[in-house]
Amino acid sequence: FLLILRTNNDNVHLLLLYVNQRVAKSVLNKDLYKEIDTAIGKVVKSYFVWGGGGGTMIKTKLSSMCRGIISVSHGPKYKLNREKKAIYIPHNRFQSEEAERKELVGLQKLYDKQQTLTAELSEKLQMTQKAEIERQNAMIKEKEHLDFSSSPIRKGHKKSFMGTNKKSLTKQALELREELEHAASEASNLFSKLELQDKLENGNKILVQKFQTQLAQQLDVLHLTVAASVTQQEEHLKSMEKDFNYSLSKKMGGIQELTTQVRHLKNTHESSIQSLDDISEELDMSYRSVFSNLTSEMSRNSSALVGLLEEKFQEINDILDDVQRDLFNQQEKLAEFAEQQRQVID
Repeated sequence: FLLILRTNNDNVHLLLLYVNQRVAKSVLNKDLYKEIDTAIGKVVKSYFVWGGGGGTMIKTKLSSMCRGIISVSHGPKYKLNREKKAIYIPHNRFQSEEAERKELVGLQKLYDKQQTLTAELSEKLQMTQKAEIERQNAMIKEKEHLDFSSSPIRKGHKKSFMGTNKKSLTKQALELREELEHAASEASNLFSKLELQDKLENGNKILVQKFQTQLAQQLDVLHLTVAASVTQQEEHLKSMEKDFNYSLSKKMGGIQELTTQVRHLKNTHESSIQSLDDISEELDMSYRSVFSNLTSEMSRNSSALVGLLEEKFQEINDILDDVQRDLFNQQEKLAEFAEQQRQVID
């Protein structure tokens, strides 16, 4: 328990110190008595454990001895020593109190210094206010003196100033009149220019409208021509596609016919070869006798086959020539159609 009060009164401070001393002493005595009682209880308990007797008497003797020691230690000599060393508090609490006391001392010094500085500044302020009042009074007196001395001079100067002022006013009025006339002429010129510009803008609007109408008409005509050319081109392409499909189907029919004929010739050739093989196998025993007949037969068959193949190849070449001729004709037709379209566009 510790009373702390921030004050500058020394009597109150001493009273608080005394109260703190008494409270701390009573608290310390209570703590010591509690520790002594716990220690005596431990001693008596250990005595009973070791088989001793008369525990109550031992306890009373120990407590009386400890209290006598405490009373002796708290005699006048100890009391004087404690009062010299201020109150009895723990170390950390003593340090905090000491720091607060130092802070209070520093604040008191700072407050005193601030008061002296305030007093000096108030004196300087009063002196400056007095000097300012005196200076203002001197200025008022000087102004009155100047007004009194310059009143006759001011009257003569006023008359001369009014004469010169009239001349300058007339001159400025003439200049202002000339400027106004010049501004009026410029305004009329500007209005005429604006009217001319309006006429030009109206003419330009009419020309633009005419151009827009002509452009719309030309675009309509161009649209119609393009649509007609597109339809014509589509019809021509359809006719060309039809002709090409017809010629292609015709040529494909000829090619299929040729392929069937070639297959037939191939089959006949294979059958003849097979028959020749059979004959050669059958006449193997009489090979030497009929060798001349067999060679003549083979030469005759081979010459006939070669002639037939040459004839068929000639027919194929003729068909291919016809196809190339038709393709060339189609290319010429396409070139003529492209030339016609170019002429139409131009």
